[in-house]
Amino acid sequence: MNEAFISVHPPLILVNEAFISVHPPLILINEAFISVHPPLILINESFISVHPPLILVNEAFISVHPPLILVNEAFISVHPPLILINEAFISVHPPLILINESFISVHPPLILINESFISVHPPLILVNVTTMQNGSPIIIAHRGASGYRPEHTLAAYELAIALGADYIEPDLVSTKDGVLIARHENEISETTDIARHAEFGHLRTTKIIDGESKTGWFTEDFTLTELKTLRAKERIPQVRFQNTAYDRLLEIPTLQEIIDLVKLKSGEINREIGIYPETKHPTYFQSIGLALEPPLLATLTANGYQGANAPVFIQSFEVSNLQDLSTKTHLPLVQLLNNTGKPYDFVVSGDERTYADLVTPSGLEEIAKYARAVGIHKNLLVPRDSSGRLQSPTSLVTDAHAAGLLVHAWTFRNEDCFLPLDFQGNPQGEYELFFSLGVDGVFSDYPDTAAYHATVQ
Repeated sequence: MNEAFISVHPPLILVNEAFISVHPPLILINEAFISVHPPLILINESFISVHPPLILVNEAFISVHPPLILVNEAFISVHPPLILINEAFISVHPPLILINESFISVHPPLILINESFISVHPPLILVNVTTMQNGSPIIIAHRGASGYRPEHTLAAYELAIALGADYIEPDLVSTKDGVLIARHENEISETTDIARHAEFGHLRTTKIIDGESKTGWFTEDFTLTELKTLRAKERIPQVRFQNTAYDRLLEIPTLQEIIDLVKLKSGEINREIGIYPETKHPTYFQSIGLALEPPLLATLTANGYQGANAPVFIQSFEVSNLQDLSTKTHLPLVQLLNNTGKPYDFVVSGDERTYADLVTPSGLEEIAKYARAVGIHKNLLVPRDSSGRLQSPTSLVTDAHAAGLLVHAWTFRNEDCFLPLDFQGNPQGEYELFFSLGVDGVFSDYPDTAAYHATVQ
């Protein structure tokens, strides 16, 4: 070949005394070598790349991958797509929408709340958002740091304090001998190893609790000594399998043991930690002669918790026991409000009102006569549609504050199965949304996540 050595790997061919690489292939067009990989084609004496493809529109070459389209003599990218709004090109992926002459990104979505744009994924930190008392919202460790340890154990409460909780929340039920202990329910098969204890098999039974049939083992059928032989276990192992590592290691704590822990840790870290006990099923326990309120007040008083400024909130889903407590103590009381149903004492008394009636402005004014705060299901503050997406916030925070009530929202959890679709993989954004509404506190299974975002507000 004209005394030239040709490499065959990659192959070269001789065209018009020039060596042409075949890998990637080149072809000769009008005395110009055209690469075929990526392919080029000749249009009006210009070489056009086919990968990514280009097309000629009004003497301009338009890339098809990502595609561009011509709008008012401007080339618009279609991937990500752009649309023209008021002579401005708006990206659709991530989509932007125009609100009050500002372009708002929808992915990550932003929503407008109180004239502030809230990022849903990833979160944007809002500033100048305060509670009714012009301070940071309090972090209430819901059953302790229950995202990390089996709930209602001293280990869960201790970890919650270490993670920044301001209050720890024990649900209180009674033993057979009238001692208050911390369990989510008085039926304990889901939260203890009771089923492993053959010696207590004869105590398994069925009862009607707040109108619902429950089968299992009930705290009111055991003495404290008997219950202390049991060990706690993770309540939702299918969600928090990692917590099962602590199954059968931790005792059921009494209210007094919880208070002892709080006082010890408050001294160690030089920060006052409060307690936020809930009276569980107060009408039921009253009916069997084990009323929760007398031992609760006696224990709190014996430990120095007195007055409206004590680091205590007593909460209940029922109304009448809080009204009665308000005549016997100045400790702050919290009316819990669910997004469905009605207080069970209303069922018993024939009161036709529901929780929906209690969250009206007039209902909140009535609550303010005996309570310091409302503990509100967060869906009452920011409803979800049938698909699980958030809708516009209600006026409930503003209405409660107008009635002089603090607002504590429940319950915040990090797992996607509990989060709205808007915050999948982004629990931080959910906190920021609710803090932006001015809530005064949140119940959280993950107090470290909550405490961080309460601090940065």
